[in-house]
Amino acid sequence: CGPGGSPVPAAVMPPCMYQWSRRKEGRLRSFYYPAGAPPTPENAKIFFLRAQFASNISWTSPLKVMQSDHAGWEDYINGKIATAPAGLRGGYQTSEAWWWMDTVANMQTGAYSAAGITLLLAAVVILAGTGNVVITIYSVGAIFVILAATVATVVAMGWTLGFLEGICFSILIGLSVDFVIHMGHGYVEAVRLGQEQGVVLSRH
Repeated sequence: CGPGGSPVPAAVMPPCMYQWSRRKEGRLRSFYYPAGAPPTPENAKIFFLRAQFASNISWTSPLKVMQSDHAGWEDYINGKIATAPAGLRGGYQTSEAWWWMDTVANMQTGAYSAAGITLLLAAVVILAGTGNVVITIYSVGAIFVILAATVATVVAMGWTLGFLEGICFSILIGLSVDFVIHMGHGYVEAVRLGQEQGVVLSRH
């Protein structure tokens, strides 16, 4: 690109980048040629530039860490774009890590929403299936205690609700509902046999 070093003059930059890109697979897609101009290095015009940087987060980082890192990159890039020349203000930053961050955030929101919807639907189904308000209250209370105890255990262990934890939490919701409903239904169906026998049969 000449002996002048950086910054490279605007007239030299396109052919300089073109020569460099010829040695990199797929990089010539960053250039275009004016209408009617032959595809030579001298006629090549830069369509876009892409730069890659390393981040200090990993795929297993807590959601708050990823969101903080994303906000830092956004502030840095937006600050540079604001002071860039008029033709260079269309830049942006993106990363596969931010896609993963969005997935984890939705898993976290979905886990809490699923827990609330589950309690509501379980109450309706148990009440409609058993016709017993007491069994319904006990069942919903048991499901809530199971979910709350699990979340409390995760927090006490220092874990955060990430992608895998969100999946496990969703599975736990199903298991807790299934077990409790079977217990309540079995007890109601076997109550005519006596309280002790009803409890025994509800375990099966």
